Amino acid sequence: MGAWCSVQVRLRSRLCSELILTRWTSAGFGLCGTAETIIAAMRNRSDLTDMTGVSNNAGDGVAGLAPLVKTGQIVKMLLSYVGTNKNLQDAYLRGDVALELSPQGTIAERLRAAAAGMPGFYTRTGAGE
Repeated sequence: MGAWCSVQVRLRSRLCSELILTRWTSAGFGLCGTAETIIAAMRNRSDLTDMTGVSNNAGDGVAGLAPLVKTGQIVKMLLSYVGTNKNLQDAYLRGDVALELSPQGTIAERLRAAAAGMPGFYTRTGAGE
């Protein structure tokens, strides 16, 4: 099925505890290319919980992945930049969301390696050099 009639139809197969990749919701740098329609539809699905977001940032508090952080649907974020998302800050300080900071290039390589079936890889940054 090449095309679909609505974002609700497309999200029908999304499950709890799913990994949200940048390709799916945040295709650009910062808030450029963010799929706000899909994020809004995900926010409206109360059955989508315990998700992990992978992005270069978590939005600005209003746009990007911020609505999913605010509703508590995202419980872990893998980011290269925390930014100005006050909801993320508050959720982190309360212990509601876990943060993993990683260089943006390392995040991209982790995604590429996982897609290729590689269990791990070496980076000088990751080794502390």
